[in-house]
Amino acid sequence: MEKANTKVRIDFISLRDTYNELMSDVENAKRLDTDFYSEAFIKRTYIRSFFAMIEGVIFQLKQIALQANSEAKIFTDNEIQKLLEQEKYLTEDGVVKDRKIKTKLLTNLEFAILSVVKVLNLNYKIDKDSGWEQLGLAIKIRDRITHPKTTKSLLIDSDDMEILGRANSWFRDEAARLIVLIHANHDVV
Repeated sequence: MEKANTKVRIDFISLRDTYNELMSDVENAKRLDTDFYSEAFIKRTYIRSFFAMIEGVIFQLKQIALQANSEAKIFTDNEIQKLLEQEKYLTEDGVVKDRKIKTKLLTNLEFAILSVVKVLNLNYKIDKDSGWEQLGLAIKIRDRITHPKTTKSLLIDSDDMEILGRANSWFRDEAARLIVLIHANHDVV
């Protein structure tokens, strides 16, 4: 059995391609033409695109962790279930089945990163400075516009956009830092 501190061959194409495509969506959302779309629509599209990028990266990081674990074999069954975003439950007729779990975004992001760090034995710590806090605030903005109670819920002001900009910058910096570390320490294809 291979130990976690040996080099692992990582299929990186899916993470790279997903990240690049979703990052392009975020950038394109910022450049939508106000002659054709309202400013409010553009801002909401930017927010939705930004969070789709985060969700996509989380999923890809979990796939890398699962792939690496097929060699390293360090995750518990419970950790594997969480990486698969599943849990076991018992049906009324006594059958054990899997169901999809819902995890809060920040918790899910941290778990995905820590799982990759653990299985690839990386010297990496999440920078939980104000960027992490800004991401938490940005999640509240996202929740407000994706589950609006009133039309006022859909309005995004300049303070909201500043929060989202800082969260976006922090996330991209963290993603780049982690990607560089993975590349430096493992064989990626």
